[in-house]
This record gives sequence, structure tokens and C-alpha cells, in this order.
Amino acid sequence: MRDYALGDLVFPTSVIFVVVLVLAFGFTKAPMLSLVAATIKAGLFLVNFAFSFTGQVTGFDDLYYLDTAYKLAQGDFSFADLILRRDELRTVVASAHVVYPLHNFYSILVFDDHYFAPVALNVLLTSAVALVGMRLASGEFGLTRSEARGFFFVLLLYPEMLAWSTVFNGKETLVLIGHVLMLLGVSKLLRGRITSAVAILAPTIFILAGLRFYVPPLFVLSFLLYSLSTHQVRHRGKILIVALVAFGVVVVQQQDILGYGITLIKTTFVNPVVGLVRFLLTPIPFRTYPEYAFLNWPSVYHWLAFPLFLIGFSRILQTKTPFSRFVVIYFFVFVTFYSVFAELQGSRQRLQLAFVFALCEYRGVLVLLRAALRLPANSPQAVSA
Repeated sequence: MRDYALGDLVFPTSVIFVVVLVLAFGFTKAPMLSLVAATIKAGLFLVNFAFSFTGQVTGFDDLYYLDTAYKLAQGDFSFADLILRRDELRTVVASAHVVYPLHNFYSILVFDDHYFAPVALNVLLTSAVALVGMRLASGEFGLTRSEARGFFFVLLLYPEMLAWSTVFNGKETLVLIGHVLMLLGVSKLLRGRITSAVAILAPTIFILAGLRFYVPPLFVLSFLLYSLSTHQVRHRGKILIVALVAFGVVVVQQQDILGYGITLIKTTFVNPVVGLVRFLLTPIPFRTYPEYAFLNWPSVYHWLAFPLFLIGFSRILQTKTPFSRFVVIYFFVFVTFYSVFAELQGSRQRLQLAFVFALCEYRGVLVLLRAALRLPANSPQAVSA
């Protein structure tokens, strides 16, 4: 595979630009920032596939997804068939991970039969990550309206998300959307909005099980640990019942998870202390394999921003609201999981936690700004930081 002709890229690039511009301006009312963000998102996509794409970053998985999408097109499948024709769908896909091949299938229907089609759809979906992330940050962590707008653009242009969503046909962006939707559902659950919480959590768990099967059990484990560790949250009984029901559903749906987990422990278990450092700081800037050179500059940002993350995370630890407590438990559960399995200690897996990393880095910046400007402790900016 080589660079694509500009004519092939006009439509997806235009769609990315218009959709990002409309959504960004619609939710932030910041015209210049919205224009800049849309230009960056569309421009990086265009430059990559028009001038930089050689196919070197492709591997087995991404090409397999596209090949399976072609087979699905012949069988006339749809997302409804995740339920209606699940067994037949698994036969065609030859895997329990059926969601992302369907994602590829719909992308080639929209953007034609090219490698960049699912990538373009992933770029569009990052706007959903930013929107849900902004809502969580403003509703649960006390950001002011202007700070929440700023966080929208920080998350929309988060370097690791930019890299993985713009260059590579991978499921990481879709998994990240699942993470932020699960966090949104938990937020509603902790506020006693059981119906809306279940309406978000149930389909998200179902879809995540077809993407990264271990994500729903880890979320449920996080919620069970939270439910058992606090006595102050309202509706605790109902919340615990929901958590137990969710745990049962996940166990039934993922019947082979225990056997796979044992196999994984036997084959890839590593020293968790070493694994923790590797997970948090991989890759070392400019020490990547050639096919992953697109991660060099995002890794530079990640290393430089890590002190900001530590500052912001310490503030979340001090917040002590129900949702902030859950986020801390959720973060530690996933980081612990990734720290003990060597094959899960890369930037790709860390992207799943991009909301927490971006939020903490952003709050770290706010803390330093407050200190530099010497804002009084009771000012709105100081409170939000």
C-alpha cells in the first residue's frame, strides 16, 4: 500500500472537517478553537494518507478486520445481528470479537473500499470521546464552563488519541468510547438515576465484550470494590444489586474468561512493579520500532506531561466525592491488571485510560496556573482546580 490520491481523500477529509467543526462549535461556542481543532483533525488525516502512508504500520489485525468486513458485506450483516444472528456472525468473523469487523464494514459503505475508511470513522468518533469527557469533567469534577470547554479541546486533540485514531486501523478508539460511556453510566448510577444508567451501561457492556472482553469484568470489579468500600452513597442497596446483576451477566456472557485468564497468567505474567513502570511510560521517545514511529512525538508529550498527571491525580484523591472515589478505584484496577501482563503494557492499552490521564494533566495545569496567579482559595478557578 502506498499514498492515496487526493481525489480519494476529499470526501472523508471534508466529512471529518465539517463534523468536528459543527460539534466543537455547537458544544463549546468557541469558533476559532473549533476551526483550529477541525483543521488539525482533518489535516493530519489528509497528510498521513496523501503523503506519509506506506502501509508500514499495518499488521495482521487491521488487515484482518478489513478482510472480514468484505465477507460481512457479502452476508448483508448489520449491528442488529449482534443479537439476531450472533452465532452466524461469529462463524464469519471466526472470533468472539465481532464488533470491530462490523465497524469496518460500515466504514467501507460510507467511505468506500480503502484502508483509510475505518480510520476516518475512528477520527469522527473521537469527537464523541471529547463530548462525553467534557460532560463528565464539568459535572463530576467541578470545572467551570470555560474550563470544561478547554478540556473538550484538550481531549479532542490528546496526542496519543490523535496518533492511534489517525494512523492505524485499530479498535482502541472504539474501546475508549466504551470506557467513557461506562464512566458516564456509573456517574448516573451514583446519582440514583438507575434507569438512565442501565440504559447506557447495558448496551455498552455488550459492545465492549465484543471488543476487549476483559474490560466489562474489570469495570464490574471496580464497581463492586467501590460499593463494598463506601457506606455514604445514597441508593447503596440498589447500586449493589445493579453491580451484582452486571457481574452475573458478564460471567454468563464471558464463560471462557477464567480459562483464558489462567492461560494468560501462565504465559505472560511479569513482575508487577516493573510492569507498572512499563505500562505508565512505554514507549521511550524515539526508541520505537520503525512501524510505530508515529508514537514518537505523542510519547514525548506523555513523558513531559507525566508530572502534571501526578499533580492532577493527587487532586482527584483529595476530592473524595462518590464518583472521584470510583475513578480512583477504576484506574488502579485497570493499571494493576495491565501491570502483570507483559503483552498488555503498551501505549495502545494505555489509550483506554486517556480520559483519566487527560483530566489529571489538565487539572495539573490548572493547579500550576492557580499557584502562578496566586488565586485565593475560595475563587471559582481555585475551587475547580
